[in-house]
Amino acid sequence: MSAARGRETRRASPEAGVYSALPEVFFRPAVPADIPVLLRIESACFCGDRLSSRSFRHLLTRGHAACTVMIHGNLIVGYALVLFSVARSWGRLYSFAIDPPFQSKGLGGVLLSVAEQAVRMRRRDRLRLEVRRDNLSAIALYLKQGYRQFGVYADYYEDHMEALRLEKTLGPFEAPVLSVTP
Repeated sequence: MSAARGRETRRASPEAGVYSALPEVFFRPAVPADIPVLLRIESACFCGDRLSSRSFRHLLTRGHAACTVMIHGNLIVGYALVLFSVARSWGRLYSFAIDPPFQSKGLGGVLLSVAEQAVRMRRRDRLRLEVRRDNLSAIALYLKQGYRQFGVYADYYEDHMEALRLEKTLGPFEAPVLSVTP
């Protein structure tokens, strides 16, 4: 998931305001019909700690979450799932995956920017995440995108691997200016 170097970049989505090494990449909110593809990407990207069909369905329909899928041609090639809590001023990147054939094309940074935009749209000032200590490519992506480590969770994953806790400040946000009606 490293950024492309020396490639022409074009707008990936007018709404997203981000750029991609593949000009035909688009983004949209995930829907329950996408769950089989999301599960396939989960299986291709993660050895354990995978989201289940039931978890995806809950998060897409009733959870406090924003799940964005990245589409190339007519294929879903990645997704970012961000959780929100009414008691927190940040979003949490809960799951983030790009199908292996589409990795190392500069798409990770693009998808991460789209996830950050979802957090900003919910008027949250930070995005936090956990990443396996041994996932060096993901750590490199996050650090390149401006994330900083602020903690470690010991024995976090089902295989007892530690998780690094990372965060990026996205705000601050100002309250909207309201006009007074006489």
